[in-house]
Amino acid sequence: MIEFIKCTISNTAFVKEALDIYMNSFPSNERHPLDIIKERINKQKSILYVGIEDTKVSCFALIWNLQDSNFILLDYFAVDEKYRNKGIGTLFYNYLLNEISKLEKFLILEVEKPKDKFDESKINRINFYLRNRTQILNDTPYILPALDSTTNTEMVLMIADGEKCRELTKETIKILIEQIYFELYQRDNKDLLLLSFIEKIPQSITLTKQIKYG
Repeated sequence: MIEFIKCTISNTAFVKEALDIYMNSFPSNERHPLDIIKERINKQKSILYVGIEDTKVSCFALIWNLQDSNFILLDYFAVDEKYRNKGIGTLFYNYLLNEISKLEKFLILEVEKPKDKFDESKINRINFYLRNRTQILNDTPYILPALDSTTNTEMVLMIADGEKCRELTKETIKILIEQIYFELYQRDNKDLLLLSFIEKIPQSITLTKQIKYG
């Protein structure tokens, strides 16, 4: 039986196990240093959720409630390798969506863009979200800045229950991306990487389930 809980820094063992999954699940250019993650959890800037099965953490998620915004960012989401392909990810993700719906906000996701139709792991990741109430912001460019000063990563932006959102305009999404860059990555609206794609956002954002390749 799995139990999903909101976890604080005082839950020392659970936090450690969650951060072990974090370190094993994401490449270094997509990971913040552990001390930054711990500080964010401690200051409640990042909210940590975990799934507990047999007293062990089987999955974790970090969400970021953007200030004065109708959007919440799914910063990280992963299931421990030992617990994959058992339906835990689907249960956990839908639990998170139900938690966020109580706040009357929308969950926004950064998901790595597949290079081509053979890029199976990235395609599977996007398809997981597409099966679970989440769609792609069509033709909306987004680049994740390298968090280890190496390689930036082209991403797709996705939104859960986006058909209910009435704010999918260029100006709203532009403000959203600028806010993510500032709050999560400490880059302001004059950042050169941000400026390289921000004006390419379409005037009207549509939602799609069609995966486009890099």
